[in-house]
Amino acid sequence: MKARERDLIRKAYKLGYEVGYYGHMETLSWVADEKKRLVEEALSLGIDVNVIIKAYNVGKKRGTEAKRKKIQEGLSKKSLLERLREEFKEIYTVSDALSEPQVHSKPKILRPPLLLQPLSVLAKTHLMILGPKFLTSKRKRRERR
Repeated sequence: MKARERDLIRKAYKLGYEVGYYGHMETLSWVADEKKRLVEEALSLGIDVNVIIKAYNVGKKRGTEAKRKKIQEGLSKKSLLERLREEFKEIYTVSDALSEPQVHSKPKILRPPLLLQPLSVLAKTHLMILGPKFLTSKRKRRERR
């Protein structure tokens, strides 16, 4: 077997593997074009086209199997909770993790800022708009008249 023939078979296998692993559609332009180019090159070199197509199909099948195995391995990985259970030999539940008491530091500001004191803010706003007469009661305003 010549080096060019081996190289062409290797390219067909790699293309098939990529198509199988990544789930590319064979009808996509780049995949169909690449496959067609490999077949034409095989015909020009006098290589049997069936060998190229067989290498492509074997690569595609192995790529699909490799992807499936990788997915299965990822699904079989243990969750953090399961690893904690094994490591500490205790039973942990989600509620155990959420029910732990939270330690908070004492707030440094004991009195709320002025923006959170609505009466004082409103009074200041009305002082600017209506003037100091607004703050006196109606009775005191009547007495003054």
